[in-house]
Amino acid sequence: MTGLTQMEVSSIREIASGHITTAAKLNEYASKCNDPQLKQMFEKAATDAKTSAQKLIGML
Repeated sequence: MTGLTQMEVSSIREIASGHITTAAKLNEYASKCNDPQLKQMFEKAATDAKTSAQKLIGML
């Protein structure tokens, strides 16, 4: 994407970084779950967060 200001680029990077951190935490929670449904929920949320981060990074 062209025409982004430096501030916009920084904001997108910060948001993407937050999604990556969230994905890592959700995967950690999933690894500690004994309940299969809860584990699956955490894993899906982690995947969704990672996908969002990748899309944001792709905008740069």
